[in-house]
Amino acid sequence: ESFVSPSLVSHGGNVSSRSKLNLDLDLGGILQQDDTALTAAEAAAAAARGKFYFYFAAGSGAGGIGAAQLPNVFRDANEARATIGTGASKGGPELTGPLLRCYYGSGGISEADLADVIEKAPSAEFISKRSTSDSYLANRGYIFKGDFVEQLAAKKCNPFATCVVFDAIC
Repeated sequence: ESFVSPSLVSHGGNVSSRSKLNLDLDLGGILQQDDTALTAAEAAAAAARGKFYFYFAAGSGAGGIGAAQLPNVFRDANEARATIGTGASKGGPELTGPLLRCYYGSGGISEADLADVIEKAPSAEFISKRSTSDSYLANRGYIFKGDFVEQLAAKKCNPFATCVVFDAIC
């Protein structure tokens, strides 16, 4: 009896796929051929299969929920892209990065505009009390993007920077 390694490949008959090692391992009775060891192994295999199917189905469901949100993500990104170049900008150095380019299609955004939005952003309670949204969640304190943008537009903040900050905090 010798150990067979599947990783060794025969090239021109010079290399043998059989190792010269003889293994004598004590595997705690796992490979015993009596009925109790096989029954325990079969039970463990069945339990593992059951868990696999459960987690596979759960993962597929979560993937479906995530995939269903993609149109909303693209819509939000398009709304933010529409604000690029609108409103006054404070100028100055730009914050750039691959996520800005990929998600917003923008080469960068003014650091001064972002700082202005962060400095002037009102509290969630302030926005919630002045919310124009009539949904249940808005009445419970959830901040909608439209309400956030509206409050910061009144404070003369750059619309694109406002969208980027909202996306970053939500």
